[in-house]
Amino acid sequence: MISDGDGDNHHSPKKKTVGKSKRRSSEEEREYAFQMKLYFASRIFDIMILMVKFTGFCGIGYVFIVLPLKLTAGKETFVQIAYRAVLDLKLSMIVPWAAAALFAGAWSRERSLRKKSVKRMNRLNKDLESQNDMSQASVTINRVPEKPEEKT
Repeated sequence: MISDGDGDNHHSPKKKTVGKSKRRSSEEEREYAFQMKLYFASRIFDIMILMVKFTGFCGIGYVFIVLPLKLTAGKETFVQIAYRAVLDLKLSMIVPWAAAALFAGAWSRERSLRKKSVKRMNRLNKDLESQNDMSQASVTINRVPEKPEEKT
């Protein structure tokens, strides 16, 4: 018996077996070469995508950092004008008044919310008490009892 390397034993001439294995190996080599070409092509595209991303980030950095610095070097900009205007104001007068206004607004808002919630809870309590037992309602508890009429 002659083996062709696949583990199959059969009666065939050695010449055909060798040709068949060479054919298989050349097919396998072609398949391997094709897979390697696909692998290299995919890696090249991955590298190209990485380069495009890197170039994009560099372009964004150039447009938003380097170019404005080049264009405004030695010139007066809006930021400098605004900064100077803020410094020229009497901040010692503005900051306390602004803080007082902020805290007054916060206090007013908190007070109005508290009033609304108290009013809502009182209405809810009143409704619940009137549904349960009118004689036990808070309206009647706080009243001064009337004197019973005397029978004569």
